[in-house]
Amino acid sequence: MATAFPGHHAPAAGAVLRDFDVAARHHHEDEAQGLFPALLESMAGSHAVCIRELTAAPCADHRALQGRRHALRQVLKRVVAGTGKPLDEAGVPQFVALHEQHIAREQTELLPMASRLPGAADLSRPAAA
Repeated sequence: MATAFPGHHAPAAGAVLRDFDVAARHHHEDEAQGLFPALLESMAGSHAVCIRELTAAPCADHRALQGRRHALRQVLKRVVAGTGKPLDEAGVPQFVALHEQHIAREQTELLPMASRLPGAADLSRPAAA
């Protein structure tokens, strides 16, 4: 049987919710609207199919992560209210695994190519949150 979290977990749960609402959303928007089109344009005429496949996988990750965030959001709201259940029962391990896979894909596949784009130095700066 799940028990409620003590009130001292509420600030951490609130911070995660803010991250879901701001940082994660902006990160995915930045990639979809800026990075991916720039990669496709820079590779025009050469292996565009491969680049499209490389950008399709992270886009699919974004959709999967968004779905997991939506489910976790409900649990985190209950934690903030002091009525939440243990997070390991809420799909957190699966969310973390998907997120780690997504980050690894970005670091090994996308960022090396993106580093060659004009304005690549801008990639090292976080998006405005």
